[in-house]
Amino acid sequence: MTKEDLRKQFENCVHPTKKIFLTFCLAFGISLSLLTYIFHPSTFPKMFLLIIFSLLIGISFSSKHLRHLYDNLDQALHQLRVERSTYFEKYAVTTTDMIDDFTMSYTQYDVKLSFSYRDQSQSFTVLRTSIPQPYANQRLVIVAHHLSLPSDRIRDYEERFDLSEFSQTYATFIKRRERNLALFSSPWETNQSPYKTISELPATEKQTFELAIVNQLDPATNESTTKTK
Repeated sequence: MTKEDLRKQFENCVHPTKKIFLTFCLAFGISLSLLTYIFHPSTFPKMFLLIIFSLLIGISFSSKHLRHLYDNLDQALHQLRVERSTYFEKYAVTTTDMIDDFTMSYTQYDVKLSFSYRDQSQSFTVLRTSIPQPYANQRLVIVAHHLSLPSDRIRDYEERFDLSEFSQTYATFIKRRERNLALFSSPWETNQSPYKTISELPATEKQTFELAIVNQLDPATNESTTKTK
């Protein structure tokens, strides 16, 4: 999926008149011909009813065609997002750090962990029941994974997956689609909408954090082991 293919999908949805009108004419003409052949209307009222029925069929097919165009655009955005994630995972370089200076704030069910990483304040929450319990010669740490694209890959990555131009060109259409999704979709589907991230620059760095139990250094081998949770 290229950005040019995506642009065509947007144009089909933003300016669908030609495609929808063609679908309407075909559906109306075919249905009217078949109904006339089947019922042989001999009076004007009967013919009028067949025309009205054919109009409804044409409108129904046109509406389905428009929804099909919207579905194609949603799938194209989803595919491009998957390709972006695949590209990042393929070329990103990972560095891992351990953080043992952090605070834990307990609530009834959760634990909030707050700490500093790369000169920035960070925090995440886990269930109290998922906190691993350290024993003798063990300590609880946060394992930080920092993923970043090499400098020679950033330009290609942004050229492929930077969609900010679409958020400006098709701003009105995107707002209407987000509003419709909010009205007719579940909250989970609305949050997963591909239109929400279309204006954001593709991230060239990502960070993930997890709790882990680290065994203290073994004097005999000078090695340590980490068990994540």
